Amino acid sequence: MAQFLNNLLTASIHGSVVILAVILLRLILRKTPKKYICLLWLLAGIRLLMPIEIRSDFSLQPEFALPNWNLPAILPWVWGTVAVCFGIYSTVSYIKLKAKVREAVRIRGGWECDRIDTAFILGFIKPRIYIPMGMNRQARKHILEHERTHLDKGDHWIKMIGFLALALHWFNPLVWVAYIMLCKDIEMACDERVVQFMELDERKSYSAALLSCSGKQMHLSANPVAFGEVSVKQRILSVLNYKKPSFWISMLGVVAFFFVAVCLVTSPTEEVVPVEAFTEPTEQSLEETMDVVNRVENAWDSIIKQEKYHLFFSD
Repeated sequence: MAQFLNNLLTASIHGSVVILAVILLRLILRKTPKKYICLLWLLAGIRLLMPIEIRSDFSLQPEFALPNWNLPAILPWVWGTVAVCFGIYSTVSYIKLKAKVREAVRIRGGWECDRIDTAFILGFIKPRIYIPMGMNRQARKHILEHERTHLDKGDHWIKMIGFLALALHWFNPLVWVAYIMLCKDIEMACDERVVQFMELDERKSYSAALLSCSGKQMHLSANPVAFGEVSVKQRILSVLNYKKPSFWISMLGVVAFFFVAVCLVTSPTEEVVPVEAFTEPTEQSLEETMDVVNRVENAWDSIIKQEKYHLFFSD
C-alpha cells in the first residue's frame, strides 16, 4: 500500500505540472477552438491515472525522487475512505436520477420528463438524452442537437476520466480546479461544434434554447453519469460572438496538444550508471592493478635499453 501511495503521489506531482501548463495554454490560446483545450485536459487526466511512467528524452517534467516515508497506517485508510465516498456518491446520484426519469416519455431523438428542469445525458453503456417537458419545437431541436453532439464526440467519456482522476487525487487542489474548468470547456466546445455553420439569427435562437433549459441543478456537473449544463451565461456570450477560427489558430491547438503529450505526459529518461562506479576498490583489485603497472614499466625499460634505439639531436 505504501508503494501504491508513493506512485500515486508521483503521478499527482507530474499531473499537476500538466494541469498548470494547460491552464497557461488555455489563457494563451483563447481564440483556439475549445475542443483542443478539452484534449489537453484529457492528457492531464491520463497522466494522473497512468500506473507507470513513460520515459522520453524530450520530457520537460522535473526529475525528482520521493523519499521512503514511513507513513502512519491511518493515512492509507483515510485516502481509501474518501475515494470510496466518491464512488458511493456517484452510485447514489445515478439511482436518484434514474428514479426521477423513470416515467419519461420517448420522443424522437431522446426522452421527455416533467420532473427535471435541465437537459442531461444519463448512462454510459446505453446513454439516453433527457430534456424537460414542455419545450417549444425550436428549443427542443437545439437542445437535442447539443446533447447528441456530446454523445457523438464522446464527451461523457472524457468527463468520466476527469472524475476518476478527481476521485483518486482528491487531496490535490489543482485537480479540483482542472475538473471545474474541464466541465466548462466541454460545454463550450460542444456549443462551438453546434453553431459553427449557423447565422446570427440561428445562434440567437440557440442561445434562447440554452437559457430556457438552464436549470438550477448544478450538481449535475459533479456527477460522472449525468452530463448536465454549466456556465450558461458565459456560453451564451460565446455563442453570440462566435467566429470561425482560422486554419493557423487551429494549428496552434494541434501543436499545443503534441507538445503536452510528448514533453509533459512523459517522464525524463534515467541515466544508466555502471554498478562498478558505486563500488569501492578491494585489496585484491588494487594488487592486480599494481601488477599490471609493474609489468608495463618493466617491458618499457627493456625496450629502451636495447642498442638499436638511438637518440639524435638536430638543429
